[in-house]
Amino acid sequence: MGTQEKKPQTGSRALIPSDKHLPVRSHEIVANAMVHGDGERLSKTLPFSPQYINSWGRRHESEGNGASGKYNYLDYARGHIIHIGEADGSFERAYPIGQYIAGLMQGIFIPLLVGGLPAESEIMSRVALVLKETAEAIEAVRKAWYDDTPGHIDEKERANCVKQIVEAIVALEQLRQWIDDNTSTR
Repeated sequence: MGTQEKKPQTGSRALIPSDKHLPVRSHEIVANAMVHGDGERLSKTLPFSPQYINSWGRRHESEGNGASGKYNYLDYARGHIIHIGEADGSFERAYPIGQYIAGLMQGIFIPLLVGGLPAESEIMSRVALVLKETAEAIEAVRKAWYDDTPGHIDEKERANCVKQIVEAIVALEQLRQWIDDNTSTR
């Protein structure tokens, strides 16, 4: 008995790489973002039926076991981004996609920094630390203002916010010092 050779996928299924390695699958993200009636409302502005829109939040039918979901906009965006990465060897050309989505959400898109040479690795790790510390400070302030005591920051929350902000400032100052130490005159 010989083994059958698996045929390569074609069409839209070949475009969408598996997201089984991701912590949250695309249909789970869509399902969490949808509320009752969204399919009906979205169908009035998008060229899809409410049933099709609602299927975006279910496991893909290609997974079998009774799954009936359809590929959603996140699947197609992921496929496009991965295609760019494979074609270019970098995701840089896809950055405007992230910037566009972040802009819609009144946020910012900060790609991960990748360095090749040892000097670049050092500066990239220092920049990444600044971003990490700054994000932690912003999250501490957001949590204190909106989650813990909405519209009010108590002394304990203030102390935590100030601590996080100071850590971000220290990381930024350390980056400035490193740049000063590594500045060459021409």
